[in-house]
Amino acid sequence: MSRISLTPQAEDQALIEAVAPVLRAELPLSSLAADPMRMAPDFWSRVAELGWMTNALDEAHGGAGLDVVQDMLINREYGRHLAPVSLLATSLGIRLLALSALPIPSALKSGVERIGFAAYMTGGQIGPTLEGEVHLIDAEAAHFLIVEDAGAALFARDAVGDAVAVESLDPTVTLARATLRRVPAAFSRAQDSALSIRMQLLIAAQLTGVALAASEMAAEYAKVRVQFGKPIGAFQAVAHLCVDASVRARASDALIAIAAIAVRDEWPRAQLQVASAALLADSAAFLAGTNNIQVHGGMGYSAESGAHLFLKRCVLLRRLLMHGDAAKKALLCRTSGNEHG
Repeated sequence: MSRISLTPQAEDQALIEAVAPVLRAELPLSSLAADPMRMAPDFWSRVAELGWMTNALDEAHGGAGLDVVQDMLINREYGRHLAPVSLLATSLGIRLLALSALPIPSALKSGVERIGFAAYMTGGQIGPTLEGEVHLIDAEAAHFLIVEDAGAALFARDAVGDAVAVESLDPTVTLARATLRRVPAAFSRAQDSALSIRMQLLIAAQLTGVALAASEMAAEYAKVRVQFGKPIGAFQAVAHLCVDASVRARASDALIAIAAIAVRDEWPRAQLQVASAALLADSAAFLAGTNNIQVHGGMGYSAESGAHLFLKRCVLLRRLLMHGDAAKKALLCRTSGNEHG
């Protein structure tokens, strides 16, 4: 196998440098800590103008033709800055319509409407009609996307009927519970795991971004918080918390890059790479989130610093990881040699 470089190429770095400043300006952590639902009224129209929801489409469909590695890098930045998860849901939904040669509503392209995620609570089927108990993530969205191992489906919010608002652990996201009773799917695509794999990869990229941001935040705070006449980072217990989180986050960053390359280049075991990256990203984000709170001490448990938001976003994103237990079983089967190919 030829040597693989995990360092972003010049055009990839330029892409990161174009996305990150916008997110910093639109979603500063200090503002999210003070008001988790803070968002400029024109946020969605502005990111639509920047092409964020369509950048993974080819030029024939009005996109920038970014490959999955570049899409991964963008989603890593979304995780770093706690961007709305509906950015990914809308992008995936639009991609699904384009790949199926279906018209893409102009309201989605312009940011007037957006797609949220829906997740079955107890399991359900992908088909022309949808049934079962679901969580609606970003309850104000106009459409919702369900992605399962067996395929994906889109349905309209107004087809659901009543939904019961529930408190979300992640305060930056609205959440509702609804019952789908033979709700017609605006689009369904069964027996296709490609979108499931891509979603798992991009959710893992966001978790990696969370891990990197939380570990960096903890390390920076450990340099400036002084106790007993020394920065707390000089104390071994605090240093270990920072180093453990940083090492796990960096390992996750490397593995998610390998997984994205595997998907892009169609490696035979690309799905194995994605499952491995997702599991590591999940644990890295949770470790970094908890350690960041601990390093911040009393501030970490208040809304003052915003440290808690990274851990809460981690919990939300792991809910969206495709069948975590199934992924673990698949990973165990493949690594034990019980699966061929």
